[in-house]
Amino acid sequence: MILDFMEMTDGDMEMIILPITEAHTYQLSTAENELGVVMAHSEQGHPMVPISWTEMQCSKTFVKEPRKVAKVVPEHLTKEKSEPKAG
Repeated sequence: MILDFMEMTDGDMEMIILPITEAHTYQLSTAENELGVVMAHSEQGHPMVPISWTEMQCSKTFVKEPRKVAKVVPEHLTKEKSEPKAG
């Protein structure tokens, strides 16, 4: 597994599970553009909020930290696109 540790800290999880290559063996990847950090906490333990696709900011101290931020699409938007319009 190859991860960019400049964009990750302890507790961050940014991955996708790929097909099993051997029994009980998994490959994890963040190679796709939309994958990245969804929720993070600062070194002081405070929640962080995304401020760009490459940075998150502590909600209490306002310290910025580099992260590969996930491109999350709210569920209600994906449902609207997939459901046929009535009429």
